Amino acid sequence: MKPRVAAILVVALCTTGCLARSRINAKCECANDTPSPLDMWRSVDAEHLLNDATIAEDLAIRYADVIRGHRSGHFAGNDEYRAAREQCFATLATIVATTHGVDSQRVHDFRGRRPFGVDVLVGLSFALLYAVLSFAMAGTLMRRFPVDEPTPALIASLLVASVLSAIGVIALGMWAGVIEMVRIGNEHMSYRADGLTWTQHGATFFAAGILTFLATAAFRYNRVYRHARSVGE
Repeated sequence: MKPRVAAILVVALCTTGCLARSRINAKCECANDTPSPLDMWRSVDAEHLLNDATIAEDLAIRYADVIRGHRSGHFAGNDEYRAAREQCFATLATIVATTHGVDSQRVHDFRGRRPFGVDVLVGLSFALLYAVLSFAMAGTLMRRFPVDEPTPALIASLLVASVLSAIGVIALGMWAGVIEMVRIGNEHMSYRADGLTWTQHGATFFAAGILTFLATAAFRYNRVYRHARSVGE
């Protein structure tokens, strides 16, 4: 993947869903949000509430980290930590709901969600990288197992596809996690890591990775085979 393409995708990721750093604090306080009614039938208003819910969730985690986290000096167990986090989020959800004239349950419903564009760009950026890597690996495989050795080439392709796809699934989860940390501006993902789309469908992405590599290898082998036939004729 060319550096220019990667840079464009990263910029797009941040402009799509990065949280406003001016609203981040560890005091369980809403800041820099102008009171205004929101109409959930309007996509821009729904996105605004989603952003507010994401910020409230992050503020609650930051607050719990400070007063009950492992490094706070006041850690009294996971239950105490969780209670502090949930109490803070409930408080912030009520404030957000009052600020924008919506039911507080709406804020709770948006908790843990991400802008659709973020998932699309994460998937697209990784898919491009995986496709480039698959193309390169298929070329290496083709040089090791020429087109006139179909059986060894097929077996090797299946083995490489499985290994590469397994590595890809792990790398995809890490890539999505890093992007999410950058987006929210917090390296402590907490339970949010389990809610990432890319960590919930490992089997699907594993199968997709295998098919992607096999399709790439088949394309490269077919191109060489046709070239060899044309030269032979």
